[in-house]
Amino acid sequence: LDLKGAFGQASFTVAGDIDEPMKGKGLGLHIALATKSTKPFSELAGVDVEELGPVEAKLSVKEKDGRLDLGNIDIDARPGDARLSVKGSVLDVLGSARPKLKVALSVRSLRQFDKKLPDAGPVSLTAQAQSNGGVIDIRELVAKLGKSDLSGNASVDTAAEPLSVKATLHAKLIDLTEFSSADDKAAA
Repeated sequence: LDLKGAFGQASFTVAGDIDEPMKGKGLGLHIALATKSTKPFSELAGVDVEELGPVEAKLSVKEKDGRLDLGNIDIDARPGDARLSVKGSVLDVLGSARPKLKVALSVRSLRQFDKKLPDAGPVSLTAQAQSNGGVIDIRELVAKLGKSDLSGNASVDTAAEPLSVKATLHAKLIDLTEFSSADDKAAA
């Protein structure tokens, strides 16, 4: 298979082999997508797709013996003044999915997430996340908001009732005024 195409401002390629997928006889594809806007996908998907700005995505899809894996994931999105990067893999997507991802996010201000949040920033976050069963492990977390910083490791047990979160976090400085709105600062 060697397919190239376009949809609106998006271009894509799909290359590889398709034998008898999901019958244990193999699927091996390399997929790439580049687009200036994700809004045209709303029409294609039939639901509103959030604008992620220019997006470049590459990944491989492999199926063997009924197990579907996504590998070589490399996604870069630039919504507004933000940048989101995701790299890694997700094993056994249709079974007990096991993601192993490196995530990086940077944004000029918290207000880009929600207009009610303070205009604090810049904001950056990097972490490695992987899941096995109901436990999500977050390693090498490094988060910064203006002068504030936080780093460490955490695990979230999504199968526990109630949800269980364990973390070892460190900070050199947490400036609480950065988390306050302009009204809160004026009142203080």
